[in-house]
Amino acid sequence: MSTSQNESFIARSIVELAHNLGLRVVAEGVEDEVTRDLLAQMGCDKLQGFLVSRPLPEDRLEGWLLARTGVRSAAPGARHRRLFVRT
Repeated sequence: MSTSQNESFIARSIVELAHNLGLRVVAEGVEDEVTRDLLAQMGCDKLQGFLVSRPLPEDRLEGWLLARTGVRSAAPGARHRRLFVRT
């Protein structure tokens, strides 16, 4: 997208169409800061991809999430914690 004007036009059109339909947009496969910045300028709501994190095994995922989120305990006796993402 950062090297092709046509791809940039397509991405901008998709973001605008989704917003006009009342949807939020998540860009997938974002690998560099240039692409992230272009998507932010277009109003893209969220992104995912190697820029955020490479795929993680289950035993490392919890630590990665805890470092980036707020976690509160679930109800007493519950097996799982509730996850609250900081924005």
